[in-house]
Formats: sequence, C-alpha cells, structure tokens
Amino acid sequence: MNNKDIPLVLAAVESEIAIYRRVNTYPHLMRQAIHGSPGEFTVRELHRRAVGIMGQTFSSPLIQARTEFGDYRGTHLASLNLLQIVRQASEGRVSRLMLRQDAEQRGVWDAETQQVQMASDPSFEEDLLNLAAVATLLHGGQAFGLATSAMPDGLAAAAVLRF
Repeated sequence: MNNKDIPLVLAAVESEIAIYRRVNTYPHLMRQAIHGSPGEFTVRELHRRAVGIMGQTFSSPLIQARTEFGDYRGTHLASLNLLQIVRQASEGRVSRLMLRQDAEQRGVWDAETQQVQMASDPSFEEDLLNLAAVATLLHGGQAFGLATSAMPDGLAAAAVLRF
C-alpha cells in the first residue's frame, strides 16, 4: 500500500490492535477498528463492519470539497441554488457537488433552452439532484451524498464551481 491513500481498518483482538498501533507507520490507519478475532467473522461481516467504519469518516476528497466550499462561499465559485447548480453542472462548471442524502427535488430540465422547472408533483420524470450529480460526474467532477447535519445550512445541494 506504499504511495497510496488507501485507508486501513484493523480487525483484531484489543491487545493485537494496541501492538500494531505502536509500530505502525502507515499514515492512513483508521482510528476505529473491528474488535475481536477476525476468525470469528465471515468475510462478508468483516466487510460490512469495515464499510460502516469508513462511512463514519470523511474521505479526503470530501474534506477538500467542504473546505473549498467554505473558502469560496459568498463568491461566484460556490452555489447553494439548486436551479443554478443544475444549469452549471450541465455546463461542466461544477467541480464538487454535495447533496443531502434524503433530499429529492422533482422537476424538468430542458437542455436545449437551459431552463429548469421545479415541481412538487412526484409524477415529474426527473430528480433534479440526481440529474446534477450525473452531469457533474460526466464532466469529471465529484459528487457526495451527505447527512442533513453535514450539509451547509441543511440545504439540498451545495456546489464548488470551476469557473
């Protein structure tokens, strides 16, 4: 794992975890560990527990996105307006997009006219948040799903813009 930014989750009994932590030099060792003898768990269970630990920790790209958003908030390089974010994502301007995991905003995006129509009617075909995420990814950006408490102002979307 040399020269990689891959997080390492330990699975061991407490005494072995303590010994490993004392001699470890790997910079991406996670603070949390899976306690118990690894032989007591199935591979599937070890994976489930490791994913749970990883899910509680912000990844470095997400930390960067949150930092950049804080730095650029209030400038033309950050947006909290969903209608603008959908348009900007379609133009390839969104570098990093943070979306509230439980949010949904139905509506219609007209790529030809660059117009967004929001709706409360669930029969509208598109979730505009999903549309913005897909457009961001297609243009080489990053998209993150966050809990409400982790979102700026608890809003549905926040974007860091390229230009």
